[in-house]
Amino acid sequence: MLIFLLVYQFANRKTFEGCFKGEKIWLGVLMLLPYIIIGVGGTILMTLLGQTELKFTWIALIMAIEAAICEEIAIRVVPVAHMMRFFEDEKNIPLVCLITAICFGLIHITNVNAGMSVGYVVMQVFHAFGAGMLFCAVYLRTGSIVPAFIAHFINDFIPMLSTSFLSGGQIQTEATMPVSRYISAAVIVIVFVGLALFYIRPKKRGGIMQLWAKKWEKSVTH
Repeated sequence: MLIFLLVYQFANRKTFEGCFKGEKIWLGVLMLLPYIIIGVGGTILMTLLGQTELKFTWIALIMAIEAAICEEIAIRVVPVAHMMRFFEDEKNIPLVCLITAICFGLIHITNVNAGMSVGYVVMQVFHAFGAGMLFCAVYLRTGSIVPAFIAHFINDFIPMLSTSFLSGGQIQTEATMPVSRYISAAVIVIVFVGLALFYIRPKKRGGIMQLWAKKWEKSVTH
């Protein structure tokens, strides 16, 4: 995936600023703090209550890095950049988020093969959709994928340190999910989608279009 990204950026080097350089990257990280807090907070709380134990493993580190790099490049970095190259109407901005979020959610169906229960995967698909909306919104606002890389890695890495979650390279989850877990997951998705729509609200779309016009070295008038 890294090679694919490098090839894409090299092929468009004369007209594309790239996916790492952006504006107010620090703000993008702050915008994703709710995602990080919600994602990591549950694992930390379980640890404090003695329901699980955090233990560093290289497997968890490698899996988290691989997921962050591969999924961000395949689902957001290149697709979003390419759509913003050709979309001229700011009304298409929510569509960019929606398309990439749906793809981000659907790719998590394959986690059934990694040892996850069907119920957990269903919940994760919707959770990934919400996160995908949020990640895309921040990427559009900052022009840099760095905040999403950081948040994605942290949110995957910390839970994978849990001895009750990752065992022998396989992800372990409950065979059946209580209704309360689905309800909490639905609330979280609503929060993520709400934040995403707030970040790309109409008032901000003109700035988003100008930012991406600059990144693609094209002029935009509003």
